[in-house]
Amino acid sequence: MPMPHRTIAGRSWLSTDFAFTIDGLQGQCRRLIADQTHQQPAALALRRYQPTLYFALCTALTSSPPTAHGNTFMARKYLALLRVSWSLMMEYRAEIFMWMLTSLLMIIMMVVWIGISKGGPVNGFSPPDFVAYYMVGMIVRQLTAVWASWELDFKIREGQLSPLLLRPIHPIHNDIAANWGEKAIRMVIALPIVVAVLVLTPGVRLDLSPGTIALFLLSIGGAWMIMFFLDYLVGILAFWVSQVSAFILLMEGFRVVLGGILAPLQMFPDWAQQALNWLPFRYMLSFSIEILTGRVQGDRLWFGLAVQFAWGIFMILAVRLLWARAMRSYSAVGA
Repeated sequence: MPMPHRTIAGRSWLSTDFAFTIDGLQGQCRRLIADQTHQQPAALALRRYQPTLYFALCTALTSSPPTAHGNTFMARKYLALLRVSWSLMMEYRAEIFMWMLTSLLMIIMMVVWIGISKGGPVNGFSPPDFVAYYMVGMIVRQLTAVWASWELDFKIREGQLSPLLLRPIHPIHNDIAANWGEKAIRMVIALPIVVAVLVLTPGVRLDLSPGTIALFLLSIGGAWMIMFFLDYLVGILAFWVSQVSAFILLMEGFRVVLGGILAPLQMFPDWAQQALNWLPFRYMLSFSIEILTGRVQGDRLWFGLAVQFAWGIFMILAVRLLWARAMRSYSAVGA
């Protein structure tokens, strides 16, 4: 039996199976989006006979379809995605715990630096200072942990991205919701341990004033922006590169060395510290720790926040641009 189809604006759209190239449909997608009333015959026909394809076209250039009601639409979508993500994370609690064990490097380095500083302070750090640094660092690392690049690489290589492109929401929102959903589980495990260590260690000094805590949380938001969108940027390379894992591990190495995991940045030479003030790696971890431990204040703190969020915005724009370029050359075939 011949496959049923509809003819729209001179094109034949298959109703049960179709193949499309996003680059070839960008012009029509722009026309559909530009027509705010959606009264064009082509738009009405496409929405009536192929609503899935219609939303896929809109998603190719926007993060939500034209019929979405702005922030309300996105809020509902995120609530739904977070519920799904939370349910999934509760099923994989053991796996999350295993991922958290990667933070053991911070505990190992804390023990190493405590041993080194027993003979006297090292660049202004005493043993309690190293405890405070690495315990606060564990909280920051758990709240900024990302893995979207691994997931995106897998989806692209295995063909699982194609169905996501047909949804009326950008695939990145699924990854953001999944990342947020598991943070609560991480905190339930990590926070009591960190608090106990800090309370039981004499001589630990933290600035716990309400203003400092607010700035600390703000900086964690900036750190997450840099971490997530840089990670996603690396994952997008899978559209052109067969193995992205090397790039992922390279970026993780930079973060470990230059972000303050292997050693506090105060252990670096002055010229290196000056350079790191302008690079994104400091603002992935060390900067937030410095705020809560009182090592950055006043104008230097506001300067750091400005640089941090500038990098965050840059990463977001870079993801948008690289994703758009990838979509122009990406083609998919499926039901």
